Amino acid sequence: MSPDHRTLGPLARKAAKRAGMVASLALVLAAGLANPAIAAPQNPTAPETTATVHTDDKCRPGNHHNPHYGATPADRDTGECKDPTGPVGSKGDKGNPAPCYEIDAHQGQHEYEVRGLVSNGITYAGIRDLRPSRNPADDDLRWTDLSGLSGYPTTRSEGVPCGVSVNEDTNGNNDLRGRDDFTDLKIDIVTTKGRVFEIICEVSHSGDELATVTCPHPDLPRSEDAWKELNRPQKDADNDE
Repeated sequence: MSPDHRTLGPLARKAAKRAGMVASLALVLAAGLANPAIAAPQNPTAPETTATVHTDDKCRPGNHHNPHYGATPADRDTGECKDPTGPVGSKGDKGNPAPCYEIDAHQGQHEYEVRGLVSNGITYAGIRDLRPSRNPADDDLRWTDLSGLSGYPTTRSEGVPCGVSVNEDTNGNNDLRGRDDFTDLKIDIVTTKGRVFEIICEVSHSGDELATVTCPHPDLPRSEDAWKELNRPQKDADNDE
């Protein structure tokens, strides 16, 4: 007997189609729960990327448990996650010492007064005649540059002249040869290296001429330097020893 072939009507075919779709969806859901890779396939149009996050890296971005970490390098403090220190740069050239200015004065009698001046490494001797009968118009000091004389400190090891003092016999008339109207004047300077130099000069205040200072003293041997270095003071020195 031949099988009974029946034709389903429109409503029956629609019901059967719905039943098949539900069954297929159930199978897909079941497969997705069993294998997430099937349920969430990769986007075929996105580039393949791989990222490895070290959960033990306390300085990694996004670690909010580390109080030393900041969102940007500027936010980081001096804690464990601070940026590494760069190499130390080379030391710059040492600058020149600041310029020195100092003046000293002496007046032992009513005829004249003298000055010693250091200005930016240059040493000057100054004099002014105070006798109205001989110099009614001498109101200005007259200066002489002493830095070009032999023995003047000019090297780095000697240093730059920075301090000055003047010394003269207050009795006057006591030059190297015991002449009247001539006086010996000593000018000392100290440098930035602590070295002391001295020059001996002669002050002339005789006759009707203006008082003048001559350095070095004319009676000193010309074979010797005009400026002579004195012995340097030493720490804890005692002049009684």
